[in-house]
Amino acid sequence: MVVYALVSFSILWIVLKFADKTKSTAYILIAFIMLLLMPASIFKQTYAWYAGFNNYVTSALCALVVLLFVLKTLHNQERKTQWSQRIELVCFYTACIAGQLFMENVTLYNIAITGLGLLVYLVIYRKINLKLLIGFCLTWIGAIIMFTNPNYMNILAGNSSYQQVGSNTSMYDKVIQTLLKIIPYYGYFQCAIFLSVLAVVLLIILYRSP
Repeated sequence: MVVYALVSFSILWIVLKFADKTKSTAYILIAFIMLLLMPASIFKQTYAWYAGFNNYVTSALCALVVLLFVLKTLHNQERKTQWSQRIELVCFYTACIAGQLFMENVTLYNIAITGLGLLVYLVIYRKINLKLLIGFCLTWIGAIIMFTNPNYMNILAGNSSYQQVGSNTSMYDKVIQTLLKIIPYYGYFQCAIFLSVLAVVLLIILYRSP
């Protein structure tokens, strides 16, 4: 339960960091309510299932840490103190390698976001950011550790029936079915309340913004 609380609080805090509203009671309440409004189908696969929590929620936390650091670096935001800068850097490096060990799509996402951040920084500032470069290398190290697992070797050799696409379904058909049926159903229709609240919150923020 301590791990559940720490990871959940960390996700809430990082979401507020994106909006730079960590001290706003209203934003804290809104973010907390939106976390509570997750669909039951998602809740039972994450918070109600310990293995699912480690795979999905913890990996999401690592992905958010990586994304936040990359965005801050691209915007060239100065940290308040040397101590806070070191803490953020340690968290970033830890997330770059630890975040690769949970889910395949998060592994690829972290590689993509650090690589893209490194490229965009090079284009904007005409120099390579050493911190992003180290993070990018760490994501590759984590990916190598992830995909050299014997289970993935079995999948590559076609010896794992659990991860195989059915013999009556081609990979192309599976991709089309996922994009046109599965993602819209679970990503939109099952999240109607959450998306409605999110739309209202965004409209309020846009209305109050100068």
